[in-house]
Amino acid sequence: MTSASASKGSLSDLQHLFTQDPDLRCLSVEEMAQLSGMSERRREQFALGRTALRTLVGGILDLPAAKVPLWVSNSGAPILEGGLLHLSLSHSGNGALATAAPMPIGCDLEAPPRRPRDALALAERFFHPSEARLLRETPEDLRQILFLRLWTRKEAAFKCGALDWPQSLLHPWKEGPNTLEPGSLDISTPEGLPEGWAGSIAVWTPVRHKDVHAADPES
Repeated sequence: MTSASASKGSLSDLQHLFTQDPDLRCLSVEEMAQLSGMSERRREQFALGRTALRTLVGGILDLPAAKVPLWVSNSGAPILEGGLLHLSLSHSGNGALATAAPMPIGCDLEAPPRRPRDALALAERFFHPSEARLLRETPEDLRQILFLRLWTRKEAAFKCGALDWPQSLLHPWKEGPNTLEPGSLDISTPEGLPEGWAGSIAVWTPVRHKDVHAADPES
């Protein structure tokens, strides 16, 4: 299964792609060589992630997936040569979510847990009080998916650089625009995820100094 919001040749908007179908033809020669030293589970995740990322960026740049010039930063994050786009990638279960945008971006993906977790206890321990209260007021059969949605917002916000961890964990992120000085963070839910899955995409738009001055008539 693959779902995408990418448009060929577009560099101006947020794009994303979710896939559960690894395609080794999308990998570069160097990436294919890396597979031999990985465990079976790691090979599956690596191939899924690279399939999603290369298919997405290749569609935007009108390049064959295997020819997309990807690098890996010291932190392990994917980087597009030339810096035309910011990238983010997340794996979970048998799926991968790739995102691309012209500004800092982060994404997170969570498959349905194999074993139910005590979502309320975790929220009361780690989340903002308003989020714990929301989970407490939510019917028990809906708490797991709500917990995952809240969690992915926190991970995505952290990955795009809006707040450090654990500040992002404690912050009550909401869907849509979030004001965060000096800038704003927009959080959205990726389209096309299977039932029971949760995902979030966070786009960070910092305010530049000249923008602040331009909006201040007294400066």
